[in-house]
Amino acid sequence: MKPMTVTPESMAADGSAMTQVAQDMATGLTSLQGTIQGDGDPWGADEQGAIFGQAYQLVLGKAFEGIASHVNQVGYAGQGLTAQAGGYTDVETGNSQQLRSLQAG
Repeated sequence: MKPMTVTPESMAADGSAMTQVAQDMATGLTSLQGTIQGDGDPWGADEQGAIFGQAYQLVLGKAFEGIASHVNQVGYAGQGLTAQAGGYTDVETGNSQQLRSLQAG
């Protein structure tokens, strides 16, 4: 098995990129919601239209909840990568300081 190598700078950049993707997805989702819901109730006001409209709104609401959940998960992953990169940087800094103090002592 190959050893794992981590470049904190690359990891932080990837985390920032994922966070930006999540923000772009959220903007797109908001735009999509506005477009879909901007047409009002095009299925009509009769009984059949009302029944369809209720079912449509229920399904649409659940779909948007699911998509929003995925958007949030991408954002959390980006934040997690950025935080993990900071952790690796802190460990490397600490290790370097300890080695220097051993060399000096």
